[in-house]
Amino acid sequence: NDPSALYVFTSHSDTTNILFDYYYFMKGTPKAFDPIALGEKALENAANPTAQTLTSTAYFITHMIIGESQFYSKALTSETIAAYTPLFKKLETLMSKHFFSYKLDVKLEFLVCSRILGYTSFLEDMIYSEALNSFSPYGDFIIDTYNVTAAWQKKDLKTAEHRNILFILSTLPYIHATKPSLKEMHL
Repeated sequence: NDPSALYVFTSHSDTTNILFDYYYFMKGTPKAFDPIALGEKALENAANPTAQTLTSTAYFITHMIIGESQFYSKALTSETIAAYTPLFKKLETLMSKHFFSYKLDVKLEFLVCSRILGYTSFLEDMIYSEALNSFSPYGDFIIDTYNVTAAWQKKDLKTAEHRNILFILSTLPYIHATKPSLKEMHL
């Protein structure tokens, strides 16, 4: 019942954990907390942005959308899409104002969420242009080269894995995974 306390969980892994817990354990609990209201509050907190505030806000909102998809395993309802799209558009505006403060990972995660929502962002061409101009000199994989945090980011394949998977996901239409029926499994 303390929305401001939930912002303690805005590190990359903690955001995912708290949202997964919410969607898995508390989604059916009335008034557990309102993720849209939390997203709006996160955007308000980014009014005087630092690179960390911007990143945390983007991770929080994108992970809410990924959580709604049950980590790519279900389609979103039209009501859920209608609820998240205005929030997502506000994030898009924030990202456009501070484009080079965001790591490429965050930008690609944003595009993955746009696929989940069925929304085409005006940032898409800029993000893909950056990605396609960010190939590592050590192989055919994407590194972060143009952003505030690029200088201290490692440039090896292992640390670029997340970014490269997001790139692939962002270029494909969102088709949620489904569990095969017993008939489909020939049982």
